[in-house]
Amino acid sequence: MLGTDFLNISFRSAISVIYLGLFPTVIPYIILAYLTSRVGSAEAAISLYLTPALSFFLAWLLLKDIPSVAAIVGSIITLCGVLLTHSKRRAVVKKTRFTIQR
Repeated sequence: MLGTDFLNISFRSAISVIYLGLFPTVIPYIILAYLTSRVGSAEAAISLYLTPALSFFLAWLLLKDIPSVAAIVGSIITLCGVLLTHSKRRAVVKKTRFTIQR
């Protein structure tokens, strides 16, 4: 049954399944694994907060979905939080390196 159903799907459906398999699942996990190996698990997990903001932006750009004011404010707060967290980490790393060298 699965084999006959697979042979009878439309091209658009096949492209949709491939897209959903790659972009929302495989590629983000590869990026998360790379970030985890580079900066550690805590800092890499913070980047997961970018997913809703990126989805918001892509829906606006690709689907012409007009965002509400609350969605815009929420995205700005999320992006500021991620940037603040990453900037604090850099400051701590620089301070630690400075004190170790003394």
